[in-house]
Amino acid sequence: MPNCFQLTNKATGIVTPLNQVDRELCQFLNQPVHERYYVANWFNTIGQMIAVKGLHLGDEKLRATLIEWYEGASNLDDMMKCLDYLETNYISDSWVEIGRKRD
Repeated sequence: MPNCFQLTNKATGIVTPLNQVDRELCQFLNQPVHERYYVANWFNTIGQMIAVKGLHLGDEKLRATLIEWYEGASNLDDMMKCLDYLETNYISDSWVEIGRKRD
């Protein structure tokens, strides 16, 4: 039973592939794009909170949880910048898929 999420660009109303969102975040943070890892681990933190916990961009609980998890960590600033960028530019949506997909 996968928990899924997507990000819709506020300006265009189009769902954006997550690797494109990561490229935007890399550019925003002035970091190189890595072929295997998301910048600042945003997908495994912000993305997981959206998909698994059902939180959404703009939710104060999401922000508070990130601050709690990353308190004292060297990448807290980058994580908050990622969240700010995502909240400014995207709307999040999450759902659970049950069962097998059929062709």
